[in-house]
Amino acid sequence: MVNYIIHLKNRMRVRYALFKKRIVKQMPQIVVFLCALFFPIMTFANPQGGSVVSGSAVITRPSTQLMQINQTSHKTIINWQSFNVSQ
Repeated sequence: MVNYIIHLKNRMRVRYALFKKRIVKQMPQIVVFLCALFFPIMTFANPQGGSVVSGSAVITRPSTQLMQINQTSHKTIINWQSFNVSQ
């Protein structure tokens, strides 16, 4: 009976070590998920106030999370009013 208890303790110790390795390995994905969950504005931040200075392009915003830039010339320069992801 004592050997069985020792065996269970060792087995649980090994499982806990594997669990810790898995959690540490997946930590970046967990952090990104939690940031997207609690700070949705930060994860969907887009540049604001774009104006085409050179070339030809059309900037549209079909939704708050999406911005489309259709460039029709070979080279285009766009000046942005703000390009701050932290706001």
